[in-house]
Amino acid sequence: MSLSSKYWESSELTVSWTYLLTAFVLENDARTSTVTARLSALSPSDQVLAEVVATVGGSDTAAYRAITTPGIVAPPGAKYLRVTFSAQASGPGAQLSIDGVSITATPPTPTPTPTPTPEAPPPPRPEESPEPPTVIVLAPTPTPRATSTPRATATPRVTPTPTPPPLPGPALRNANFEQGAAGWSVTRGRMSVVSIIDGQWASLLLTADDAATAWVQQTVAADPGGWFVASALLAPLDGAEATWVRIALYASPDGSGAQLSTDDSPAVASVAPNASSRVGGYEVVSTGPVTAPAEAHSARVRILLRAADERGDSVAIDDVRFDATEPAEAAPPSAPAAATRTRATPAET
Repeated sequence: MSLSSKYWESSELTVSWTYLLTAFVLENDARTSTVTARLSALSPSDQVLAEVVATVGGSDTAAYRAITTPGIVAPPGAKYLRVTFSAQASGPGAQLSIDGVSITATPPTPTPTPTPTPEAPPPPRPEESPEPPTVIVLAPTPTPRATSTPRATATPRVTPTPTPPPLPGPALRNANFEQGAAGWSVTRGRMSVVSIIDGQWASLLLTADDAATAWVQQTVAADPGGWFVASALLAPLDGAEATWVRIALYASPDGSGAQLSTDDSPAVASVAPNASSRVGGYEVVSTGPVTAPAEAHSARVRILLRAADERGDSVAIDDVRFDATEPAEAAPPSAPAAATRTRATPAET
């Protein structure tokens, strides 16, 4: 079970400042164990840029216990902090109480400027007998005019050539979300990293705020004419009309421009809205073998979610895979297709 909240300071976090999370937790319930506090620095698109974790475990007590994370230094580009508390629940009705949540911001310590040591005054000259001053009269000498120094020719400024971003590789990054949401982007929804599926340490939670279709995706390289397969573990929460995996293929090397084709896995629906558990089990779905068009050079692996109504919903995602595979064998006429292919869909790029 988990609880998350987003925090921001004015318009954005202050780069190089250190942020510290402190709270008090009460897990005096035999069905609740291993409370984790997580403090994450997020980009404007909710990508995790830095993260620290603290854990409280051991025997249950009847009093609140303090939990404090290490300090996290806000990196360049950070805009929000996300606070997440999670705990392992061994049965229904497990309880966890949280109170006194606070975030402390500390500016960086300035480097002290060394103070110069004053020089000692010269020793006094010994007293001497005064002598009458000698007066010398000099004829005025004309002062020569200074010769002007020629101005140096200005050196033209050289504008550095921007380095293009690296092209995507043939394998998915952070496919098990052990590095938070690094490598993934979200469209028409929100994403966060939670521990919600039994046996999985971290999963990506995709949330659609209304009935519109939301998705997360990552771009990978694809060989023209090659065969590929994508799959994922999907655990929809109650209210999800459908969630599925898609491969979208592109002619560009970085997944930009119009898509050439898409191939979908079978869809997974949630349990009934009145079910006793919010996680209605999970399924592993696959697109089956998919061939790339001759002009394709990249693919976007997507996990899509369509909520049943305007209240929106979420799906927990884990173990996303994208692999090269052998060509599909021809199926008998009566056998259903393993994946659904569409061509040149303009609504998604």
